[in-house]
Amino acid sequence: MTQSRIDDNTIETIRKNADIVSIIGTYIPLTKKGKNHVALCPFHDDHNPSMSINATKQIYKCFVCGAGGNVFNFVANFEKIGFLNAVAKVASLSHQSFDYIERKKEVDPNKVEGYKILNESSAFFKYQLFSVDGTHALEYAHKRGLTDDIIHMFDIGYAPKQHALTHFLQAKKFSLYKAKEVNVINEYEGQFYDVFENRLTFAISNDDGQVVGYSARALDAQATSKYINTNTNDYYVKSDLVYNFHRAKDAARKAGHIIVVEGVMDVIAFARANIFNVVATLGTALTATQIEKIKRLSYNIVLAYDNDDAGQAANYKALSLLLKAKANVSVLQYPISGDPDDIIAKEGTKALTQACEQPFHAIEFAFKYAASLYNLGVYQQKKTYMLAMVDLIKLLSDSVDRKHFSDLLSKIIDIDVSEIYKAVSNAKPQPSTIAIAKRQPFILPSYEIEILTQMLLSKEAAYYFRDQCGFLNDPMANQLALRILSYYREHDVLEIADMLSRINDEEQQRFFFWVLDWPLFPKSYNPVSLDESIIRVKTKMLDDKIKQLRQKSMLIQDQDEKLSVVAEMIVAQKEKDRLNGK
Repeated sequence: MTQSRIDDNTIETIRKNADIVSIIGTYIPLTKKGKNHVALCPFHDDHNPSMSINATKQIYKCFVCGAGGNVFNFVANFEKIGFLNAVAKVASLSHQSFDYIERKKEVDPNKVEGYKILNESSAFFKYQLFSVDGTHALEYAHKRGLTDDIIHMFDIGYAPKQHALTHFLQAKKFSLYKAKEVNVINEYEGQFYDVFENRLTFAISNDDGQVVGYSARALDAQATSKYINTNTNDYYVKSDLVYNFHRAKDAARKAGHIIVVEGVMDVIAFARANIFNVVATLGTALTATQIEKIKRLSYNIVLAYDNDDAGQAANYKALSLLLKAKANVSVLQYPISGDPDDIIAKEGTKALTQACEQPFHAIEFAFKYAASLYNLGVYQQKKTYMLAMVDLIKLLSDSVDRKHFSDLLSKIIDIDVSEIYKAVSNAKPQPSTIAIAKRQPFILPSYEIEILTQMLLSKEAAYYFRDQCGFLNDPMANQLALRILSYYREHDVLEIADMLSRINDEEQQRFFFWVLDWPLFPKSYNPVSLDESIIRVKTKMLDDKIKQLRQKSMLIQDQDEKLSVVAEMIVAQKEKDRLNGK
């Protein structure tokens, strides 16, 4: 039975059975350092590993930007999804059986009809491909190596002649102006007509699998354009889309990397070779939005643009952008010139599979490709080449990689390796102290922090605080104390990572981490220290009360009322003296 809510016990079980190091390691590279692992923080422009992952406590923390939490927080923030969806994702990544109805993003009400039209159009095209009218289109698809399984997998269809889609949408009572808005039909001199008429259609979906547009291949040899695509509109922004994102997620996780190609047919060609961890940038130069999305699939990215001049130039431009984005990048080299479809047609699917098994490191590819652009026999061009390669080497986070490619570059251009080392070292980017300003610490009395730390260590301490005081003066501290008490109602021992699952407020999470990082955090429960701290809290509360009563008495004119307030002050002062042993 699927769930739309998850109870705390289920969340705790999923977290306990999911190792935070393994989960985070599927998203970013980790390095073992002592008992912990470290990594470049993905939540700010990090150049020196500032994120620490504690396997014992099952939490992570960045000591520069302050990002931190448990495994759920990391997945939610990295994938930009809600907490409950992150729990479901962690369950999936850790192979835990768990059914959950994923919460869908709210749809702009102004776009509801447009999405319905896109979905209905897709269903119409798919139906038509297997109809009598679509016989020639299906035959063409089969000749191109598109099996029925591939056709269904990628939502391939056929747009008939005679403005069939326009008539279909009219019959369905859809607004033709809305259909024009999503660019499945168009208008000329008051007459509506199909955009993709007599073409094989390939549905293009967004990250959630919602159809947002189409690429369509002409079946008429006389057609002006072999391929036409949906025009940019509010639903379809090509530079923001990563084709096949929603299908490639699981395959990328299993494979440990994601392959990036140019277009729809390239993705399908890889699928014909049973390689499914592939996405396409739809012919556009890589954008920041696309890079961010691709990194969500895997930080290990294999570029596989066409093996022609344009494709190799695209590989070279893309690898620089991806290295700057802290991705691990390699480049796939096809055995012959052309695109993946050509490789299969001439060499078979095995050739494509073999090419995937031996990609080149991004810098290896860059050395070779850039060397073809410069005359290394001319000093000035050799120097330009060297500086370009140094700029790439400096982007590598691994010091072993930087040394290896510095040595290799020295041999290629016959320049003393010490000069290369110097150039790489001087060019190494430094973290920005302006862009990443550390947040100010929380300010509250040390005795209130002491109480919180004792409560985190022991249920007995938490209940003693509840019975003796039950309140802290600082609002953030008091809120955390109440959360701790709530946790102990169901558990005998407090687990930090599990506690984090109960804190949804970002500022409260940051405060929690600040308490955990307190330099005087005790090693074990100390009843004497706790009692002393509680007395100081009570004393502060009594001081505040006495001050308020004194101010109140000064404003009162009635003598009897004034005497009553003074008597209350005396009682408070006596209680304060008693607490402090006077």
